[in-house]
Amino acid sequence: MYIRGNLQSSATVPEKVKRSHIKKNKATSSPMTEKQDFSLMFLLLTRLPLLTLVVFSFLFSQGTLDVTVQSSIEGREPIHVDELKTGDFAGLGSFFENTCHSATVTAKSECQILQLSQDDFHGLLSSNPAISSALFAYFSSSVKKQRSGLAHFNEGSDEDDSKIKIAFFDSKSYDMESFKPKNEEGDNYEITFFEAKLGPATYNLASGHQVVCVFVNDTVDKETIKGLHHVGVKMIALRCAGFNNVDLGVAEGFGITVARVPVYSPFAVAEFAMCLLQTINRKPHQAYNRVRNADFSLSGLVGIDLHGKTVGVIGTGKIGQCFMDIAMGYGCKIAAYDVYPNKEYGAKEQVTYMELDELYAKADVISIHCPLFPSTHHMINKESLAKMKKGVILVNSSRGGLINTEDLIAALKSGHVRGAGLDVYEGESEYFFQNLQGSVVQDDTLTHLISLPNVVLSSHQAFLTEEALNAIAETTLKNVKQYSEGKRLAELDNHVPAS
Repeated sequence: MYIRGNLQSSATVPEKVKRSHIKKNKATSSPMTEKQDFSLMFLLLTRLPLLTLVVFSFLFSQGTLDVTVQSSIEGREPIHVDELKTGDFAGLGSFFENTCHSATVTAKSECQILQLSQDDFHGLLSSNPAISSALFAYFSSSVKKQRSGLAHFNEGSDEDDSKIKIAFFDSKSYDMESFKPKNEEGDNYEITFFEAKLGPATYNLASGHQVVCVFVNDTVDKETIKGLHHVGVKMIALRCAGFNNVDLGVAEGFGITVARVPVYSPFAVAEFAMCLLQTINRKPHQAYNRVRNADFSLSGLVGIDLHGKTVGVIGTGKIGQCFMDIAMGYGCKIAAYDVYPNKEYGAKEQVTYMELDELYAKADVISIHCPLFPSTHHMINKESLAKMKKGVILVNSSRGGLINTEDLIAALKSGHVRGAGLDVYEGESEYFFQNLQGSVVQDDTLTHLISLPNVVLSSHQAFLTEEALNAIAETTLKNVKQYSEGKRLAELDNHVPAS
């Protein structure tokens, strides 16, 4: 657990306080220079019944320092968790382990550190009530945030104090309809539903909750995670498969467990992807609108047979496999690509694994079912589009960031791409999952995209079936249950590692 606070406005360190050494450098006479690293010493602050709180405490007379902690994953670079300035104090420790953790500070400019021995620290608290009040108010707040764990060590604890509390962000009516019954059937956690998305401006809503439950368009970046840690959050429960919106390294640095729902209903997403393909191909949406206006003409509604066509499938995990099954049911040949080819599907007569460039050249239809990583960001771009067969139909029900939208628009306007069926958009977080009728959409790329007649764009609804929602609720609550049973990080079945 990482603890931090500021005493600059509370008190001044008296001159009589002794300064300790850090390694071979004296803090009083040897200012740290840029890029020098020092391992911080620990001091035992206090003991509670059955618990040990181990922290280090230090004050800066001047300068700015970066704080990093070593990753639990072997070979990974240290994780930057904080920046400390004059008057800040910080510490690493655990309420349940008598184990000293370690951190490193790196001076960003010339700095002087005042680090106190145990005796000096106790003397400082005795002689300076302002410092004592500031420190213990902060640690008291930290202890209260641990009350669910502390309750197990206190016989007189209330049942409510031991119950896991979940802050549920970006909640919709269908979320409540699926989560409430599943929660009541199980451990009946205390869930607070917030309509607001999680982000740097809203993390304070999670105060008093040990778990936050988030979805695809919540912002769980470094600033948000630091805020979540500050208000006592210990777990991020993703109710989705993707995790590209979470800074996993920072979460790990603060000891926050991240878990996801790796599989809910692959059929839901795969079936919707085929729905998008046939909508852009056979245009039933346009025919429906025409007939409602007494226009029974057929001009402009010509499509193609899918039977006998080559369908390129990028990403052959659970969803990609379901989509291949559906396409093969139409009588399609499958050109498949995955970093880890599936042997079972590779043995099927209709499926051929190949490199991406070959897939681009052969496929009449391309459907994307891969995750968004830095390596796959904008994998569909001007260069890859140019390699595709003229008249290709593109389907994306995975993540918007896989496609460079401006490049796709150019290919759609030129006719190189026959049409695009999209359930995701790179800038969707500002718009999707909310009713914006009557407002002006400020994203010019989005308005351009939806104005094209050969584009069908839905607002990330491929997952939205009763079966999928129930599975998401069940797995998310199972993840929280494992956390409540004392499992942490990789001990959870669906933990997302910072790798």
